[in-house]
Amino acid sequence: MKTNNLWKILAALTVLVLFHFTMVRLAEYKKTTTLAEREAKAAFTAERALGLRPVRFALPGSQSL
Repeated sequence: MKTNNLWKILAALTVLVLFHFTMVRLAEYKKTTTLAEREAKAAFTAERALGLRPVRFALPGSQSL
């Protein structure tokens, strides 16, 4: 029974740590970018997800258009 509780505690701590680092990265991202930049990136990502903007793959060292 003790082992089961330890796993639950470990899982809860892992989730909390991951959530914390996600929030820290989000805060840093918001500090280093303007609202317009974030909106442009979100629009670009949405267009790509909807298939409105083609995804171009390039090999390292090759020239892309």
